[in-house]
Amino acid sequence: MFTVSIGSACGGIFFHLISENWFAKSNYKFLINAACALVFLVGFWLSLVFGLAQVGLWD
Repeated sequence: MFTVSIGSACGGIFFHLISENWFAKSNYKFLINAACALVFLVGFWLSLVFGLAQVGLWD
């Protein structure tokens, strides 16, 4: 499942850039982390669906 690895890596990079670098000293750290986690889960889900669709296991 190569696509899942790539999707998860992109989500992790997004999480790191947003949470640790751009908004490191924000007062809304919990909301930023929740939004980043949501983006990560959506990217993971879409990459999983794409990978399963390519091998014919997603109908």
